Amino acid sequence: MQRINMKSTTLVSAMIDTPPNYFMLRVVTRQILVFKTDILAGEEEGWVRFLLDNKPEILQWNFDHADIDHVLRVVTCCLYPRDIEVMLREEGFFCEELPD
Repeated sequence: MQRINMKSTTLVSAMIDTPPNYFMLRVVTRQILVFKTDILAGEEEGWVRFLLDNKPEILQWNFDHADIDHVLRVVTCCLYPRDIEVMLREEGFFCEELPD
């Protein structure tokens, strides 16, 4: 029994002796990006679905096709608006970030 206590004590003291930044906390901030597009419901949206669903940095997304601008909203943790614009433009779609 004494041996088990000794190992536990060593482990605790090793944890106490580590530098304060040893245990890092990752803070993930989410941002909502809003774009004007020319993407229509149907086949075009299906292709975009394939592109966006295969990006782990994109947490959620949706279209508002009732809006004249065919608005695309993207929730992301780490992409910039330019990343989304380039990705969609490379596939032949118009995509432009809307101002706040």
